[in-house]
Amino acid sequence: ERRAAVAERLEKRRLAVEGLTASLAEIDEEKRAAIERAEFPLEGLGFAEEGVTLGGIPFAQASAAERLRASVAIGLALHPDLRVLLVREGALLDDDALRLVGELAAAHEAQVWVERVGDGDEGAIVIEDGAVISTPGTASPERAEGVAQ
Repeated sequence: ERRAAVAERLEKRRLAVEGLTASLAEIDEEKRAAIERAEFPLEGLGFAEEGVTLGGIPFAQASAAERLRASVAIGLALHPDLRVLLVREGALLDDDALRLVGELAAAHEAQVWVERVGDGDEGAIVIEDGAVISTPGTASPERAEGVAQ
């Protein structure tokens, strides 16, 4: 009698586990289908159990150029009407990466503001001690006339 009761409880639990396993399989299929239907701003962008993937590998393992390209695409997709991106720590970008950012911005008709430390590259607005000292088109990095300070 005791053995029959234990066997009955075991069978109920086995059926419950099977039901939960089937529910999890349905949830996994719903997630997979939702991700498949989603419109990503960049081909190859996706999700895995670990998080965001790019080209099937974890985002953090993608090359710097691939991560940059994806970040620009995501930024533009999140705010398509704004069309302005801010790149902080732009000093970490080499000339090729900066060129890539410029090309991506031009392709999407967007502006990119890059925060860098330097002597005033072409097109740069130079800010020193909190004041604008030169803007594109000014001849020297002295206080730019007509620029709000």
